[in-house]
Amino acid sequence: MTDGARVAVVAAVPELLAAAAQLAARLRLPLEPPPSGEPAGAEFHLVLTPQRLELRETAARGRPVFVDFVAAAAARGRHARGEAVVRAVGPSHGSDAPAVLDATAGLGRDALLLAASGCRVLACERSPVIAALLEDGMRRARAHAATGAWLEQRLRLHPGPAEDVLEQERFDVIYLDPMHPQRHRSALAKKEMRWFRRLVGGDPDATGLFDRARAAARRRVVVKRPVHGAPLAPGVSFALRGRSTRFDVYLAQAQDTEVVLS
Repeated sequence: MTDGARVAVVAAVPELLAAAAQLAARLRLPLEPPPSGEPAGAEFHLVLTPQRLELRETAARGRPVFVDFVAAAAARGRHARGEAVVRAVGPSHGSDAPAVLDATAGLGRDALLLAASGCRVLACERSPVIAALLEDGMRRARAHAATGAWLEQRLRLHPGPAEDVLEQERFDVIYLDPMHPQRHRSALAKKEMRWFRRLVGGDPDATGLFDRARAAARRRVVVKRPVHGAPLAPGVSFALRGRSTRFDVYLAQAQDTEVVLS
């Protein structure tokens, strides 16, 4: 169930109606018939198609949002170790590959890069709707010859808040990508981020989650921020800066000096 925008489950074809009804019951969402051009009661449809699970905005006819780990791994997986998020997390090969908690997984793009680099990742997503998209993407990727073997070993999903996991497991690295403050030119923001803000709202508990992560991480906490945004918390050990984002690294035994790397 989502606390933000209204979401309903839809079967794209009649043959999937029973499966859509099961999904709606599991997520505690209403089930609607396939779109017919009539005004819908929901702002978003979670549409079960023969190929995948998609999120569509009912008031628009743009491209849907879905998770495709196979295509993402083919496009960026081979060069994952050069990605800023992977460098911020630290060495990720051999027996020293870290156990990483991605506490705010979203559509799983960073979790996939970390897993492709060799990390053992547990991705947490508190929104049931977004978690359902992740589950579907992982199911399809695990069945694919190009990604199935290593994805099964390195990437797990917890459909719920990261706080639940922090009470049961320890991790070398904890990665946070809290919802960034809304910009005035929000129309230019990615469609996914606009939709997610409507689905789950902001992250008023981001500081509290950071405090829990800082106390629990064995090696470091990594926080993704806008490149010119303020740190989520003081005490940054060093930062990796890209064109639009910055990764603030808080070492487990942070020193007072701050270093910014590009």
